[in-house]
Formats: sequence, C-alpha cells, structure tokens
Amino acid sequence: MQHANRRRKTPVTLLAAAIAAALSAPVAAQEADAPGQSVTDLDQVVVTGYRQSLQKSLEEKRYSTEQVDAIFAEDIGKFPDQNLAESMQRIAGVSIDREGGEGQRISIRGLGSDFTRVRLNGLEALATAGTGSAGVNRSRGFDFNTFASELFSQVKVNKTQSAQMDEGSLGSTVDLRGSRPFDFDGFRASASAQVGYGEMAEEYDPRVSGLLSNTWADGRFGALLSASYSKRNVFEEGYNPVRWEHGNHRNSNQSNANNNGTYGFCSPVGYDPQTPRNPLPNETPAGTGSQADQDRNNGWGSYGISPTHCGTGLPRPAATPENIAAYETATNAWHPRYPRYIRTAHEIERLGVTGALQWRASDDTLLSFDAMYSRLSKDQREDSLGANLHRAANLGGKTQIVVREAEVDAMNRLVYGVFDNVDFRTESTAIEETTEFQQYSLSLEHHVNDAVRVDAQLGHSSSKYERPVFSMVSFDNTNLDGFVLDLRGNHNVPALTFPFDLNDPASWSWRGYGAVPVNSNGTARGANISEVRLNPQYVDNAFDTAKVDLQFILNPTFTFRAGLAYKDYDMSTEEYRHISYGRLAQALPDGLTVADLSTRLDGFGKNLPGHVPNGWLVPDFGKIADLLDIYCNCDNGAQGGDYRLSSVGHFGASNNNFEVNERSLGSYLQLDFNTDLLDRALRGNIGVRVVETQITASGWAPCTASNAANNSANCQAFFGVANATSAPGDRYLVRSVVNHRYRDVLPSLNLAWDLSDELVLRFGAAKTMARPTLTYLSPSVSGGPTQYFDDGRVFSINLGNPKLDPYRSTNYDLSLEWYFQEGALLSAALFYKDIDSYVQRTRLLTTWRDMGYSLDLLPVGFTADTLFNVQSYYNTPGGPLKGYELTYQQPFTFLPGFWSRFGVQLNYTHVESSIQYMFSTAANNNRTVVTTYTENDLVNLSPNSYNATLYYDDGKFSARVSTSYRDGYIGEVLSRENVWDLDGNELVTADVTGKHDVRNVDFNMSYRLNKKLTMTFEAINLLDTPDRRYVDSALQMPDRYTVNGRQYYLGARYRF
Repeated sequence: MQHANRRRKTPVTLLAAAIAAALSAPVAAQEADAPGQSVTDLDQVVVTGYRQSLQKSLEEKRYSTEQVDAIFAEDIGKFPDQNLAESMQRIAGVSIDREGGEGQRISIRGLGSDFTRVRLNGLEALATAGTGSAGVNRSRGFDFNTFASELFSQVKVNKTQSAQMDEGSLGSTVDLRGSRPFDFDGFRASASAQVGYGEMAEEYDPRVSGLLSNTWADGRFGALLSASYSKRNVFEEGYNPVRWEHGNHRNSNQSNANNNGTYGFCSPVGYDPQTPRNPLPNETPAGTGSQADQDRNNGWGSYGISPTHCGTGLPRPAATPENIAAYETATNAWHPRYPRYIRTAHEIERLGVTGALQWRASDDTLLSFDAMYSRLSKDQREDSLGANLHRAANLGGKTQIVVREAEVDAMNRLVYGVFDNVDFRTESTAIEETTEFQQYSLSLEHHVNDAVRVDAQLGHSSSKYERPVFSMVSFDNTNLDGFVLDLRGNHNVPALTFPFDLNDPASWSWRGYGAVPVNSNGTARGANISEVRLNPQYVDNAFDTAKVDLQFILNPTFTFRAGLAYKDYDMSTEEYRHISYGRLAQALPDGLTVADLSTRLDGFGKNLPGHVPNGWLVPDFGKIADLLDIYCNCDNGAQGGDYRLSSVGHFGASNNNFEVNERSLGSYLQLDFNTDLLDRALRGNIGVRVVETQITASGWAPCTASNAANNSANCQAFFGVANATSAPGDRYLVRSVVNHRYRDVLPSLNLAWDLSDELVLRFGAAKTMARPTLTYLSPSVSGGPTQYFDDGRVFSINLGNPKLDPYRSTNYDLSLEWYFQEGALLSAALFYKDIDSYVQRTRLLTTWRDMGYSLDLLPVGFTADTLFNVQSYYNTPGGPLKGYELTYQQPFTFLPGFWSRFGVQLNYTHVESSIQYMFSTAANNNRTVVTTYTENDLVNLSPNSYNATLYYDDGKFSARVSTSYRDGYIGEVLSRENVWDLDGNELVTADVTGKHDVRNVDFNMSYRLNKKLTMTFEAINLLDTPDRRYVDSALQMPDRYTVNGRQYYLGARYRF
C-alpha cells in the first residue's frame, strides 16, 4: 500500500512566495497609524481591544435574520484565546472536548461534532487529527486544534438553518473566516511572540505569528500573508484501569449460567465450579498425544492446571472460609481490568500559513483568492506501570491469580483487594502523528445591476492524517504475591502497592522467545509475555466544491435568492499491523539485559492526590527500536522478528481499509423579506433546499469458504495473517462495493421582529439532516460463513452499512433579545429538535439482497434471498431534544470612573434528550434476535453548561478571568454481553463510557505600552482541572483520572 513508507514534508507554495514578493513593495508612505480608528464595517477586523470585539459580535447578532453568535479578533492576528475551540466555548450552547490539554472538538446544544458542519472561508471542510492512544478520527467531527487561532479574524456559529446554508448539520454550522487585504485600509502589519511554560513539563515553549497586508492601485488590488508557529510540551499524568469487568465475565457460557472455567480468578481447592478447569482428554501436555491435541485451545493441556494447581508451580489456595469468602467476593464484583499509573508526554508543533489576493476589477466585480495551509505535528511518549487482572489463561493472566482479601461497596464495585500470582508490566508507547490541511478557493462577487448580484465559489480542501508510528514495547514481571489495590481513600487515583523494587532492572524481564513456553505455532503456553506492537494508520479527506448564488432584489420589501452547490467528497483510511503484532516478541541478543535497554521515569505524581510512586523503570524505546530494527518492514528471520507490515491482509487491520465517495448536488430557492408588522420592522426568509446524495463505499471482505473452490473468482491475494495464530502468507479477500442514494427536501423559515428599538423576537423552523458517521459506512465484513447448508439455518455475520440514511430532524427555535444599552444584551432562547432518525449498532434478521452487498462476498450456494442474522448499524427511531439558553452581557459604563471599565459576559444552557438505546443478542441458533432497550441521553450531551467572563478594559490595560463548566456526558455507547455471577444471577456488561463534569478557569491580560507595542500575559487551566471518566451509567466505575497542569504565556505584540 502507498502509505507504508510515506515521508512527511512541508510544502513551500509558489503562492506564498508571490504574495511575499508583492508585500515587499515600498510602503513607507502607508505606515502612519490611524489613531482612534472607528469600527463601523462588519467585515473589518476589530483592532481596539476585547470590549470592541464583544461589541462587534453583538452587532453581528443583532442585525442577522437567523440566530447567530460570533467572535471577532480583538486585534490584528489576535484571537481572544490560544485555541479556536476555547474561544467558541464562550458562546451559549457550545461545549468542548479536550485532548492534550487543549480544545479539540465542539458540541452545540447537546449535539456532538458529528452533527456540526464547519465551513472555512465559505466552503465546507473537514480536518481530522488523532487523539494519541485513544484512537484515530474516522468521523465527520472537525478537529479545531489543527489550526492556530491567529489565522482567523472571525468565527460565526449559525444556530438556525436557512435554505441558502449548506446542509449537513442537525446542530449548527460554524463559519471560520481568515483575513483578507480589503479588511484593512492600505498597509497593515503585525507580529507577536510568546514564551509558554507548563508547570508539569517544566519546559519553555515558543509561539510566534505575523501578518502582512497591503493594497495598491487606489485600493483595487490587495495581498495578504499571515503565518503562525508554536511548539508546546505538555505532561499528562494520572490513573487509567483500561475499563472494568465483572469477576466472572466470560467464565460462563453466554447462553446459560454454567461456569466453564476458562476465565476467572483461581478458585480454592475443591471449590465447585472450579476455575480454571482441568484439561479435557484431547488437551494433552507437550510431548504427549498428537500435535493437534497438544496445541488445542492454545495448549491448555500444558498450563499445569489440576484440582490442586492453577498453573505450573502455582498451588490453589486452601479451602478456608477466608479464602472462599475472598474468592467469591472478588468473583461476584466489578473490578478494574488493568489498574495502572500513566504519564503521556505530548510535544505539539503547529504551523499555519494563510494567503489572500483580491482584485476589484470594477466597481461591480470583486475576485478573491484564499489559500490556507496548516500542519499539526504531535509526538507522544506514553509510559505506564500496572498490574494485569484480566489476561486470558494462555498468557498466565487472571486464572492464575489468587484472591487473599476483597472488599466491595454498596454497588458491588471492588474497593480493596490483596492478590497473589499477579503479573506486572512497565510499558512504553511511541506515537508520531501529523495532520496536513490545505484549502484553495476562488470567489467571485459580481453586481449585474443594482438589483441582481451573482456570487460564485470554486474550491478544494484536503486533510491528510498520518500516524506512521504507533508502537509499543514492554518489560514484565510475573507471578508475584502481595499486590494491593486500594480505592477506599480515593477511587479516582487508588493506592497501588507493588511487591518489588520498581526501579531495579533485575525486577523486570524481557519475556520473549526463550523465556516462556510456546506452542508449535509460536503462541505462548500459559505464561505472561512481552510484546512489540506496530500499528500505522492514515486518514485522508478531500472536498471539491462549486457553488453559485443568485440574488435578485424584487423591490424594497422582497429579495429572491437561488443557488446550486456541488460537492465531491472523498474519504479513505488505511491501517497496518506487523505480522508478529500481539504475539511473542523475539529474544534479545545474547549479553543484553533490561539494564542495557531501560531508563527511569522521574517526578511522577506531583499534581496527583494520594500516594503514588515518584517514578519507575521504563523501556528505553529508542534503544529497543534500534536494536531490533522494528521499523525495517522486514522479517529478520528470528522467531517473533517478523516486522513486515500488512494492511488488507491482516485480520486485525483489514476492516479499517476502506473508502467513501460522497457526491451531493444541492439547490435552493429562498425569499427574503423586510417589511413592517404593527409598525415595527419585520425581516425574515422562507425557502426550501433540495439535496441529492450519492454514496459509493468500498472495502474488503474475507473469502471464507472452507473449500477454496467455492470462493468467488474475484477473490484477491494479500500478504498477511488470517488470525492470531496462523502463519503469514497469502490471505484472500474480495472487493466490496456498495452504492446508495437518497434525497432530502429541507424547508426553512426564519423571522426577526423588532418589537422595539431594543427588543428583537426571533423564530426559526427547519428540517435538517446530518449524514452518517463515516466509520458506519464501511462495507468491510468481519467473519462470515464458511459454507452453505440447505437446512434452514440462519447465518450470522458482522458488517458496516453503506445503505444508512442520514440523521434527520425538525427544528424549532424561539428567542427574545434585549439590547438595553450599547454593548449590552439580555436574551433567552428556546430550542426543540424532533430527531426522527438516529443510527445505532444492533442486530436484525434480513436478506442479503436488502443489505445491498454483492454475492461475491459469500461462498457458493448463497442467494440474494438467504436470511442472515446481521450485526450492523441501522437507522432507528430518534427522540426529542429540547432546551434553553440564557445570555447576559454588559459593559459597566453606568458606573463611575474606574469601575466603568469593567464588564461581564455570562451564559447558561440547559439541554434534555431521550433516546431508546438498543442492545441486541442472537438467540435460538441465530433464528431470533433478543433486544433490550434502555433510555439515556444523546452521546456528548451535557444537561447543563455555563460560561462566565469578568473583564476590565480601559483601552490601555485589559484583563479578564473566564470560567467554563459542562456537566458530565456519555462518550460512547458500548456493545453489551451477558454475564452471570456465582449464584447464577444474570447481569450485563457496561452500557456506556462517559466523562464527569469539567470546570476550567483561565486568565488573560495585556498592557499597551504605546500605539504599536503591547505586552501580554495568559494563564490557562488555573484549577488544574482533571479529566475524569467512567464506565457504565449506573455503576459509574472510575475509568480515568489525569491532569496536565497549569500553563503560562508571556509575550509581546507589535503593530507596524
């Protein structure tokens, strides 16, 4: 595949060079600074401070027909916050998600980033970045941390829909606008520099930006160039148990409550049912019986399991009342899977360049060319120290662990435990990821006459995400007694007692080939192993857009609008894994030990509560990578040394190799009106937008026929592995291509009635749609039947669903705004969204024909009418979403003297929703589907959120303190499984993951030394707010607690 050895490089465009050359023309005559510049043109960048920025935002809101909120630059190249998302959270209804200590994605009025469209300079765009070890963004959610805030002059959030606005959002459409030369009078230039300091990383970071703009020929030609660069080091530390599980999970058959003894804690001698179970007659020890019997169930017969032992040399605990009580308590409880301390060191670099050319060809014609380039580069090192309480029997794991003591709380969550025969790991992960975004657009504005205006745009944007390095190595320690897990004092960061010296190289080992027993296929036989993992991934997004809009002023009351918009969107994604991924690592060369390949992590936990270790020994990732040459993309011939990368051919990666092409043609008719009602001004618009969407999704499905002759002739060979134990070689898959088409008719109405000179009443109603999440559209297939049986059986299969229709909603909005003094606002808004169609993963009985897939994906014998039990994504009923917003903003100009320079900005949002989530399982040999329902909030919805800013601005000195808050919210809806406790009570695994409430406080100040030079200071995350997450909406099991410390920035800004 093309990405395997792709090299990263930063383009230097001819456009940037041309603009820079143009700007180098003599400008001495234009350098005079115009004092007291007035702010009247809404398209002009505010240059007079934070208070004027707020005033301009109010003017944009006040005179719009739709419900909008806006944020303007408070100076040339100076946005109110370091990060675009951080600035947008000051808007009512906007909440943000953070990654690496900075805002990344937004939710608006309870709807997450998948439901919000973003336009950049008028054209839809999508920029996706990674989230480190948390995964890759294959959704439609826009990652705002891709861009430096200095590149933009305005952000506008459109909360209601009109016909002329691009479709694709249930929540809001966000418009990002860069600066253009005609925003300024003549020559303008500015430069800023800051140095940042993070209290946990203890490093100094640079941040610089600059802007040059000029016009010539009596203002008929203009050029602008701006650039920004920043580097940021952030430490993130805390605790992460990698989910929770039930003590008896998967230790019982999923169809009944009988213990099958393959996964669970080591039971006392004579306990019934016994865990782990004894070997079956056909599970023979190494050297006994056939090779197939020796390797059966990953060599179960060689684990040393018996009525008296849980493993080789590991006796079962005596059947004392204390041991039985501890075993039963832990086995019937929910417990952390892999309790561990973790540090992630982020090194983030961000480079951005924008350019703009404008030519006023005549008084009636304006041509504008905009270009933007942004590169976000993140290098991360994640180090963790933990105890394995979950691994399967073939890796030693849970079946060897003896529970000595156990306590649970009222919700049956383990709060204290003492364990023997525990395996430990120190693990290091290296992640290198970049996002390169480019956009080029050409815009035409032409007035045919006084009544007719034509606007046209042509543009291309691309976002290329690359994660060439996602690699992990580990050292391990095995079967030690006396591990203590204690959550009683602090459930967020429990006390973990490790029964050995964490910093002694002799405590750790490289458990590769030669250190553990193996099966004939090279898999481990009942022992903990060390691992090397390579997992590169790539995601590309590209938009080609053409738009034309016609405006015809019929008379002073009515204006007719019509337009067409064509978008051609492509998304492609690739994932690779190396052949030995998840398998036993190769042995170290003779003479090398852990001491030669390790380093020490120091200074851990200074911002964490409770008692945590100051440091521990960690793998020296660079030394190990170089020693084993893990990036060679080769098989070095040693056992476990096959580092060849495989994408489509690797069973663990093939499903994330797919493409989606989406073509849409939208047209609209809209009538704007501006009249009087009861002698008060009434303006509005009514219209309809019709959009046709054509989707083509392409992926891969395994050729699964047990007899290769029954596979499709279209099956292709790809190098890889078919499962976790198979030998590398050709794996056969068939191309899967599915087409789908749908049409949406989207009427809309917006009204704005000036009840008085100060009061505005707004109403909006619209039908909206949001296209499904891209991952859901993958046509790749997992598993599948190996042959056809004509006996009425129903086959089970897992796949994506390119046949999904959009999320659809009918929205109603009502607001009342009181502009009771200059720069002041008191408003209330009500909103209601009737979400008709939602998307969930569940099971249905359906025919192959209705799924739209080719019969090439199945062995011979299947027809289009064959019935399947299909686990996939489906359109399901939605539910209502309703809420209200309150906003208060006022400069205290009514106060005397010094106090008149103060002001306040407050907003509060409340949202409610109700969705029936479906959890389905197959039953009766796949002939039926059992579905249960649970009611919960929408994903990413925080019921309550607020923002508050208190500021002071006298034109020379400016300061403000801001706080933002959002309630906890659901992050992901999980697939559920049945689980039974020792008493036969049926339970289910966790339903969701989520985040707890978040409150942030930031401070910003500036001092203008003269007309040109301003000093600045910013303090971010003053509360050192933790990222707290949980598993299960009812049990609220703590799943993550991390902090990244406070950050400070000192700088200067100069205007030429």
